[in-house]
Amino acid sequence: MTPIPCLITTLILCLLVPQTLLAKVPQPELHKVVAVVQTDFPPTFFKSHINDQPQGFAIDLMNEVARRAGIKVEYVFGKTWEEGQQMVLNGRADIIPDLTIDETRKKLFAFTIPVETLPVSYIVRNDGQVNGLKSGMRVGVMRASIAQVYLQNRKDIQVIPSDSLEKILLDLLAGQLDIVLAPAPSVVKLALDSGIEKHLRVLEPRVIEGVRAMALRPDDVELLQRLNLAISQFVGTPEYRAIYFKWWGKPRPFWTTEKVLWVIALTIALSGLAMGYWRYMGIIRVNRTLKQTLTDLEKSREELGRSEELTRSLTLAAEREHARSQEILESIHDGISIMDRNYRILYQNQRLIELLGYHFGELCYQAYRHSDEICPGCPLEATIRDACPHTTVTMFDTSDGQLYFEALASPLRDDQGQIFAAIESIRDITERKQLEETLALKQQQLEEINQSLEQRISVAVAELRHKDQVLIQQGRLAAMGEMINNIAHQWRQPLNNIGLIVQNLQLSFESGELNAEELDKEISHAMDIIMHMSRTIDDFRNFFRHDKEMRKFVVNSVVARSIEFISATLSSSNIKVSMTADENVTAIGYQNEYAQVLLNILANAREVLIERAVTEPVISIQVTSEHGCSVTTIGDNGGGMSEDILPRIFDPYFTTKEPGKGTGIGLYMSKVIIEQNMNGKLTVRNLDNGAEFRIEV
Repeated sequence: MTPIPCLITTLILCLLVPQTLLAKVPQPELHKVVAVVQTDFPPTFFKSHINDQPQGFAIDLMNEVARRAGIKVEYVFGKTWEEGQQMVLNGRADIIPDLTIDETRKKLFAFTIPVETLPVSYIVRNDGQVNGLKSGMRVGVMRASIAQVYLQNRKDIQVIPSDSLEKILLDLLAGQLDIVLAPAPSVVKLALDSGIEKHLRVLEPRVIEGVRAMALRPDDVELLQRLNLAISQFVGTPEYRAIYFKWWGKPRPFWTTEKVLWVIALTIALSGLAMGYWRYMGIIRVNRTLKQTLTDLEKSREELGRSEELTRSLTLAAEREHARSQEILESIHDGISIMDRNYRILYQNQRLIELLGYHFGELCYQAYRHSDEICPGCPLEATIRDACPHTTVTMFDTSDGQLYFEALASPLRDDQGQIFAAIESIRDITERKQLEETLALKQQQLEEINQSLEQRISVAVAELRHKDQVLIQQGRLAAMGEMINNIAHQWRQPLNNIGLIVQNLQLSFESGELNAEELDKEISHAMDIIMHMSRTIDDFRNFFRHDKEMRKFVVNSVVARSIEFISATLSSSNIKVSMTADENVTAIGYQNEYAQVLLNILANAREVLIERAVTEPVISIQVTSEHGCSVTTIGDNGGGMSEDILPRIFDPYFTTKEPGKGTGIGLYMSKVIIEQNMNGKLTVRNLDNGAEFRIEV
């Protein structure tokens, strides 16, 4: 595997990365990051035997990217790949400069855009005995590498991990390993530096493509953006190629001195054989030519007489052909003329004479234009100059008005291929020109209509957007009304308690049993209830505060708060809520708007359960994660929806409630919030005993 394909593949991968990863971000102040590298993975990175400092392709790459990103790098060593990864995850280091991307690591790390491609292949001894992985083999891999992960489920082979790539190669050559699965370019480079490349062979095809990038913790978003910007500006530059060739080396030239000498020797030998054979064949050809010449002389005498007769016949045929050509030219509807190299008219057919008059022997520009100079853009002049056909459109003022003609000039050659004249055909295109002008006028009118249509469409789109905003505002007002009802339920019990406290104080005072201690106790109890009611107001006020930007939030907490807000109204209707959730399910979006969608769906479920008088009403909520997205499902046992209503449930102003009891904008607004504002998905379906809404963000 040579370095050039790896470099080209890396450049292509960088071009395919979504541009959103490369967006410029404000550059913060210079800060330090800790990079962990391996001690023995040349030439990517290794520990120098001279000064114990890290060296290699990834080190030079990290230093240049850090310089461009305004970052100071401090390097530490990890004894194994696994230790290096753990150091980043537990915070002892910030970044791994060069790590192969796979599905397992994607769950642990945030990766930058690719910095190189390092394909992983099988390597064997070059003795022809092993051509692939077979059962029972001893396979050498780097410890905690992507190769070890790839083979971990193979129970029919013996996987032998090692912390040193050099040791793996030596064990392979010593026969202690049957085959090695490792990055092919690293193995080839190490073998070339050690002079053992002829003893190793890389098997095709590649096992793993081996796209590599810088790995860091997922929560370090700012560092990821800065690195992506610096890498995108650096990869592919001459400085990047210089670092790449420094450590991976340039490909060896195909033409070596030995190959050139062999080619020269072979060429000389073949040339000698060819010259000998050519001379032999030349003598044979000369003898044959002499014999043939004598025979041809005899035949020539006989053919000479026949040629004279044939010449007379051809002369007559030429005269007849000339007459026929003349007849054809005269019958053509286009005007035809022939001019010599001096622009003198040698021939005009009858049609041209009818159009422009008889001008035999005159110069064309004097006859047709009454000018002493060659006409600008003359096709005849261009044809004589470059020996190619040329076309132009010209206009003549005649007694019938302005006439447009299309002129086509083509060269005429003599027997030696020299241009001696040009033939020009002239076609009346006045009617076509008029049609083109009419078409251009219609096209202009059509463009004006299109511009007017675009303006009307823009106005209509603006009106639709305004209507959407009005619908959303109406939905918020409806939700606020629902919240006021919830506040009333939340406050009913505390107000009753305060009333009881006041009555107790009055009875105690009238009976003379009221003392300072009991008074303080009752007042303290009343103040606790009042503070609880105040916190309730604050919670509802914060709930309706508009989020200005999308943020990461915990879905579990938002769902729990939403249930708490309407718990009083649900309890008053004897509706039970069942919730199961994975731990710390997160999403990115507008937290309060997400809660508003939950409350809309919960309120609809409560109304359905009350309206249909379900015996044991239950609302089931489940919070999980699927494919990197949060998924919240809300189901009830209210019997579901009819199939003709289901497709229209999210339409604006569509409601199944009686007139005056529903606006029909709650679910439409929820659809807009989840899918347009938060780039998510809101769907509904019928289950066995009710309906289920599904929110994916």
